[in-house]
Amino acid sequence: MKTKRVTVGAVFAGILIIVGMAAAFTTSVRKDNAKMVFMQKKVYIATGEDVSAQVEAEAGISEFDSPYIGEIMSTVAASKQPGEELQSNFGHVGAQIV
Repeated sequence: MKTKRVTVGAVFAGILIIVGMAAAFTTSVRKDNAKMVFMQKKVYIATGEDVSAQVEAEAGISEFDSPYIGEIMSTVAASKQPGEELQSNFGHVGAQIV
């Protein structure tokens, strides 16, 4: 019986450590009121860097006709992190994502 308690306790402690590390990583990467968009099952954070030329160059060699990804379908408050596909914490519904 002691073995089961130790094993369950160790598993529970391991889960708590993993959850704690994930929360610490999320808060260390995220800046307050950072512009974010959730698309393609990932959260992207704006760096403020102009990548227009890179997008244009990649669109020129892409198998697709356009770098267009979609449109913002919903928004959350600027202080929140988006968690649904094509959701952002800035801009407005209908804004294009390229």
